Parts: sequence; C-alpha cells; structure tokens
Amino acid sequence: MNFGLKFDGKVGNEMAFMEPVVYFGEFLMVDCSEGIIYVDSEYVNKDEVHHVQRLLEEGEKVTVGDLSFSDFVGLSSNEIFEIDIIDGWGCYMSAPGYLDRTDLTVVGTEAEAWELLEEYYGYDPNEDEESEEW
Repeated sequence: MNFGLKFDGKVGNEMAFMEPVVYFGEFLMVDCSEGIIYVDSEYVNKDEVHHVQRLLEEGEKVTVGDLSFSDFVGLSSNEIFEIDIIDGWGCYMSAPGYLDRTDLTVVGTEAEAWELLEEYYGYDPNEDEESEEW
C-alpha cells in the first residue's frame, strides 16, 4: 500500500517537503555562547542594540535574556560576545502551511545562500518535482 507517501529512493531526502527562502535584507547578528544567531531586523529595537554594544565595550556581561526581543532568539541564558546589525542574504528552508523552518543563516552573496541550502539541506534547484512518480 502507498498511503500517499512519496519516496524517491534518495538517502538524506528528509526535507523534501520544505522549500527554500532566500532574500536580501538587514539582520541582527548575535554572537553568543550558543553560537551565531541571526534575526530579521524588523523584530529588533536598534537603539537597544546600540545600548548593548556600548555595554559590551565597557566590559559588562549581557545575556540574550536581557534583550526585549529574546523570544525571537530563544536562548535567554547565553552570554553575548558581539551584537551588530548587518546587511546580507538570509536563507532558510520552510515548510509551507506549517510553522516549521530551519534556522536563519546570513551570508554575503545570493550564490552563497543557495550553496548553503544545497550543502546543509540537500536542496537541489535543478530537481523537477513534477517528474517524480508516486
């Protein structure tokens, strides 16, 4: 029985239902004890970012939980080492119709964004989904 499930025989095709999202924009970059986290700048108070930058320059310890937008980051107890507003190409994989998506990553060029999606998530822009058989 098929049950409507699709399997193309490729190993590592777990994210076949997800679609790529690539766009140029302005982002918050937070380098913290968990690693580098990116957030769309539309969710960020830039005055607060500049305040945190000043605190870090003065040697103060600041955690992600101290930020008003920490819900978008989700790592409240992690110490911040650097914070900045940057321009770049954001990319992630998203499940249409669901809240599921991979973490946002920001790179310097559009080509790098597509390469990252291919390398980490196996996205192949040349794969024709309509040609696959059920």
